[in-house]
Amino acid sequence: MNGQKEFPFTFGQNQFDFIDYDDFCNQVCSAICQDRVNGIINICSGNPEKLANRVEGFIRDNKFKIKLKYGAFPDRPYDSKAVWGDAEKINDILNYGVDGK
Repeated sequence: MNGQKEFPFTFGQNQFDFIDYDDFCNQVCSAICQDRVNGIINICSGNPEKLANRVEGFIRDNKFKIKLKYGAFPDRPYDSKAVWGDAEKINDILNYGVDGK
């Protein structure tokens, strides 16, 4: 909005379990509207994705003209290199009935 051409960024190599909002909402509703699967149910994609890829996709999808300035900020030494959820239970809930379970 300020007309800047670059956005200061980390190296973007850490990986996280990103989930689109619509998928998140669908998973939450599916989990709470059933009683077959119990215990802790991770609402997640179950797949790690590099931060750089996610942000580059956001820039592309929104047709922004800004470029990431990789390495402008150092990676934080206490961040995990990769974090993602166990999607076994949520996938079971989402797929219930589809494959005859």
